[in-house]
Amino acid sequence: MPRATIGRMDKMRQLRLAKDAMDRDWADPGLDLEAVAAHAGYSRYHFIRAFKEAYGETPGQYLTHRRIERAEDLLRTANLTVTEICHLVGFSSLGTFSARFKAWTGLTRASTARRTPPAAPRSSPAATPCSGPADSAPRRPPRAPQFRRSGVTGPLPTVAGQADTAPTQEHAMIKGLAIATVWVLDQDRAKEFYTQKLGLEVRTDMTMGEGGMRWLTVGSPGQPDVELTLMVPGGGAMDPESAEMIKKLVAKGALGAGVLTTDDIHGDYAKLKERGVEFLQEPQERPYGTEALFRDDSGNWFSFTQPREGGLDLDQNWSC
Repeated sequence: MPRATIGRMDKMRQLRLAKDAMDRDWADPGLDLEAVAAHAGYSRYHFIRAFKEAYGETPGQYLTHRRIERAEDLLRTANLTVTEICHLVGFSSLGTFSARFKAWTGLTRASTARRTPPAAPRSSPAATPCSGPADSAPRRPPRAPQFRRSGVTGPLPTVAGQADTAPTQEHAMIKGLAIATVWVLDQDRAKEFYTQKLGLEVRTDMTMGEGGMRWLTVGSPGQPDVELTLMVPGGGAMDPESAEMIKKLVAKGALGAGVLTTDDIHGDYAKLKERGVEFLQEPQERPYGTEALFRDDSGNWFSFTQPREGGLDLDQNWSC
């Protein structure tokens, strides 16, 4: 790989670390520009320029955006005073909070509290702090993560204009998922990450013809019928402009690649951290199970989940 390309990848990784810190710790009033720049290994002013070039807004604007979004949710759903919400989302001054809130949303706090339904959350993988008590169960050695799959278990939904009758399980033409593509920035580095850190196995690593595309797939040892293709954007099927757009999205950390499952979330989380996997979120309770979030070496984020026994838990209030 050219040295300049490696340098750009390393630069984006450092900026992602800073962005992830803001996504994770936005409620901390001590998370100022100096602290965020330290996550990226930049000086204050160099960091501001680099972050804006990558994400289209300054670090201060991004952090304010994250805090205001959380405040909007709390104003709609929580029985808290405006002052309490101001401090919960990381502002130390009610006046600053009020001014930033109106400047960002164009609304007063009272009108926001009356609006329904709640706005859709950002596409950021970082979650809000609503987890329950930490699991104190004994930890077991990690095992390779499994890919979540689901087959057709009942009638398919009817589309307007179609007949109400749907194909039954016996007539389903699609039997399952065999291969899914994960866009990566460098296949050698991705191969090392997915095998040495995540514990997946290489299924195929070959070049298609003289100087052709490299076909690299990995999979979980316990799930032989499902593979991930680690693919660099580009090649004959994609124009250079589209390939460059995808590469930038991957490097910025904007793409989520899927859900990997485990039956020992706390033990495997600890082991993966020891191997150097960068987690955005420690294990937290969700309606569907216990979930952590991590990034691969290119910037893709994954949900790492231990599914809840018995399926979704809809009895609790999960709005947070």
